[in-house]
Amino acid sequence: MAKRLKSWKIVVIVLLLMVGVSFFYRAQYFKLLKDMTGTNNETGIDVPMATEVDVAMYETAIKSNDSELCLAVDFLDFKSDCLKQVALAKLDIEICNLIEDSKSVHSCMVKIADATKNADVCALIESDAYWSDACYNHQALLNNDSWYCLFIENIKGRDSCYYDIAIKTDDETLCSEIESDDANLKCNYQIVKKTLNPTVCLQMRKQIDKEACYYIIAKATNDISYCEKIESFLTIKNDCLVALNEG
Repeated sequence: MAKRLKSWKIVVIVLLLMVGVSFFYRAQYFKLLKDMTGTNNETGIDVPMATEVDVAMYETAIKSNDSELCLAVDFLDFKSDCLKQVALAKLDIEICNLIEDSKSVHSCMVKIADATKNADVCALIESDAYWSDACYNHQALLNNDSWYCLFIENIKGRDSCYYDIAIKTDDETLCSEIESDDANLKCNYQIVKKTLNPTVCLQMRKQIDKEACYYIIAKATNDISYCEKIESFLTIKNDCLVALNEG
């Protein structure tokens, strides 16, 4: 019985070794196939690969800012990146339009808009909501101007734009432009903690948040008069008075 059990163990070990060796050589085969033919998956389907000529033209085109040479590159990813880099170097939107993929065209235009702080470029890509929103958001931040947030279609993105400019400029009035109640509250609290400006409290949408805002200012300034502004929530008012009296 012991000999039979030992024999089974040997068989199992041999089978495991065979499976391991099989996987190893299979992986090596596909690696070699990829290196030789450009096959990048186990389906055996060939995919386009960059040639040495593509690499050489790509590097030369970027060094010389030559869009015509970029167009001569066969490998599409290299060609697109080449045109994008040359367009940015020359700040030339027309070169962006030479890129075949529309998403890459719009990405290229946004980079030029960023580099030049020119929001007029954003109007050229309004057909692509994602890149259009990104373009106007970048312009708002680059110019510290919330006016550009108005052109952002995505509500969450627009709220984020107003929030970022409000925090960056300590402008509490921009918090009121935020549609999301949670984001609006966060915006107001961030500003009041930084500025200790009581007018921020008046902008809070809920009474409990307004009174909690006065509590924050009272503690930060050690001014008990702000506790007296708390009228509706007596627990908050009492906590405020106790905190300042103990201080």
